[in-house]
Amino acid sequence: MIEAELKARVRDSEAVRRGLEERAEGRAEVYRDTCYDTPGGSLGARDAELRVGTVRGNKEVFPEPQSADRATR
Repeated sequence: MIEAELKARVRDSEAVRRGLEERAEGRAEVYRDTCYDTPGGSLGARDAELRVGTVRGNKEVFPEPQSADRATR
């Protein structure tokens, strides 16, 4: 999977949402990120982090919660 993220400040978020809905059907997803750093905080010191994310949508979960939990131990 390739993920692209764009962050922008908008004045009228509902107008943006309506404009997007006119062009394509949206889907609701819930993202849950868990962020990690080294015990000494070396990642945060250089403005970095290890982030493990789970996405829950209408029909799928990526990655499977059990595999994500095992990967972080």
